[in-house]
Amino acid sequence: MTNPLDLPFDTDEMLTGLHPWIETESPTFEGAAVNRMMDVVQHELAILGARTERIPSPMGLGDSLRAEMPHPKAGEGGILLLGHMDTVHPIGTLAKLPYKREGEICYGPGLMDMKGGNYVYLDALRKLLAAGIETPLPVTVLFTPDEEIGTPATRRLIEEEAKRHKYILVPEPARPDGGAVIGRYAIARFNLQTRGRPSHAGWALSEGRSAIAEMAKAVGTIEGMTTEDCTFSLGVFHAGQWVNCVSSVCDAEVLTMAKTQEQLDLQALHRVRSRLVSRRTATMNQIRAFLIEQGITVRKSVAALRTSLQAILDNRDDEMSLRMRKLILGLQQDWIWIDKRIEMTTSEIEGVSKSEASCQRLMTIPGIGPIISTAVVAAVGNGEAYDRGGDFAAWLGLVPRQHSTGGRTILGRITKRGSRYLRMLFVQAAQVIMMRPKNWPKFSFGPWLEAAATRMQHNKLGVALANKLARIAWSVLNSGKDFDWKEKEFATAI
Repeated sequence: MTNPLDLPFDTDEMLTGLHPWIETESPTFEGAAVNRMMDVVQHELAILGARTERIPSPMGLGDSLRAEMPHPKAGEGGILLLGHMDTVHPIGTLAKLPYKREGEICYGPGLMDMKGGNYVYLDALRKLLAAGIETPLPVTVLFTPDEEIGTPATRRLIEEEAKRHKYILVPEPARPDGGAVIGRYAIARFNLQTRGRPSHAGWALSEGRSAIAEMAKAVGTIEGMTTEDCTFSLGVFHAGQWVNCVSSVCDAEVLTMAKTQEQLDLQALHRVRSRLVSRRTATMNQIRAFLIEQGITVRKSVAALRTSLQAILDNRDDEMSLRMRKLILGLQQDWIWIDKRIEMTTSEIEGVSKSEASCQRLMTIPGIGPIISTAVVAAVGNGEAYDRGGDFAAWLGLVPRQHSTGGRTILGRITKRGSRYLRMLFVQAAQVIMMRPKNWPKFSFGPWLEAAATRMQHNKLGVALANKLARIAWSVLNSGKDFDWKEKEFATAI
């Protein structure tokens, strides 16, 4: 019997077969287009001897396609190969993004998500049948038409098929480092609607009540519901019919995404470390206060207190009572214990940063080290909850408040929405960079920073730089690529 691992898979051959799939455009809301794609796949499955079935969508979308591969136990629960044939690309995308191959990289709408993976399924089945290899369990293939909008029409079908099989394989794109995807975020979608009072925008504006304005007010409230465990993003609006009419209805869509267990664990580490750091600061402040009450002052730095305290306790016992000395000694022991806990937690966080590819990429950005990189990954994963870097920076509260008067837009202080902890870390990273102006020319954003430094007050420059670093961080996560340095030798303190 031939070893399946020795089957003759040929990349060029597979890409030739995949080519017509990519050129059969199949956006989700074009049911006829999705069905044309299902026709192509159904034909190829029939050639392999599969028993196929088309399942109409209850929502007017494209059909689902179920196929049972030839097997003595065909129809019984075994292995389910699950994929979707709809894409996010509208009809006509091929004109702007045609199918092409450049070296080892291919391009085309829907190729990665997920026609490429689906085709690999079929090619594997084709090779197994040609070699006369019978799979230990029967194989069922299920292709759906609505994954890109959350499978509202096929959820029940998918669940029913999944329940009767022992194994389910889904050929979603691999992680940027080549690792297999074994789970997904918990996602919920909400449809919102505000209703207003229509009026003519020219002669009766004051009589109207804008549904758009009311929805705009809700954006801050909804996105303000974001926590360390779950994000809320209001991303789609539909409103208005005529520019001279106050809108009466506004529809919006909200996406909420929960964190993975790995993210929750990493966030817990950061919360513990943050609480320990706060506790250490409180302990040190209490020691300083007691010393001041005894007429003993120490320079403000942590290092000064750390090196001076023991000498004070050893040599100046005549200046304080025995009880006070015991109290300060007890606080010193608390400090030592907290230091050890912080060191242990920091070491664990650094270990995660070394093993996580996304953290490694983030640490190519100036000013960002293990603490910030892991905090970002814990909070937003690969950043897919945000459409662009500016949205991520806005969630962090690193954008100015805006209000209009007299036709002018006035920028105020930053909003300070979202994660206070992450915002603080990005500001700290910015401050580290600002302390070393001689390194600025090394960065791709160096010219911007040098120009901004001439016109901005120091604190404003720090916030502006933190905003830029947040945007860069999102771009690095979203693209799966390292930061583009001018020079790569830069030591970071965070």
